[in-house]
This record gives sequence, C-alpha cells and structure tokens, in this order.
Amino acid sequence: MERMYHDVFENLKVEKIPDYFSPNYEQTTAGENMDYQALVAHIKALRDHVESIQILPFEETIHEGNKMVLKYLSRITKKNGLISKSAVIAIFEIQDDKFVRCWELTKIILGEKQDELLDTIR
Repeated sequence: MERMYHDVFENLKVEKIPDYFSPNYEQTTAGENMDYQALVAHIKALRDHVESIQILPFEETIHEGNKMVLKYLSRITKKNGLISKSAVIAIFEIQDDKFVRCWELTKIILGEKQDELLDTIR
C-alpha cells in the first residue's frame, strides 16, 4: 500500500497506475465518483498544478479479507506556493492484487478550501 501511495500519489507516476489499479476501478470521494480513466486524468492534472504531495505516515491501517482501511494526513504544495494539509480516511477493496474500489473522505485541516485544485483533480 505504501509503495502505491509513493508511486502514484506522491510521485504522480501515471505509468504505475496499471500496476496497482484494476481497469474496472471505481472511487467515491466526497460524493463524487471516479473510474479508472478519471483516475488517470486526475493524476495528470495533479502534475500540472502541484509542486509536491507528501503522504505522512499512516496513522491507522486495518486489513480484513479483501478490504483495507487507512487513516492518514497529506500535505499538498501547489505550484503557486499555497499549502494545504488534509486528513483522509480511505476504504479500499482489492481483487486479484489490484485495487477495484475506494471510498474516501477527505477534510482540509490546514489552508483554505481549494475549489480550483479540487475541480482539476476530479
């Protein structure tokens, strides 16, 4: 899990997405749905708008059967210098060693709500 976050969400390596995510991947974040192609577009958009993303050490990890729950903080520095920190809870479903589903709840705890960034990554 940590390797996936490092490759895809911190280093924004689009070419690594197929290593971790099923082509049938579905994600719901704050009521917004995203499929595999939207995930690829999301990571590409992040590369255009973000200087760096840091996933802080996982605070909680629960793994049961084919489900995994994570609780962690992320720190995003945009190319314009704005910084935000978010608390994240994510529930993943895994099939054939790939992520097929994610339900995620994110709350910005530092910085203003960045609608422009959020719109570009959805």
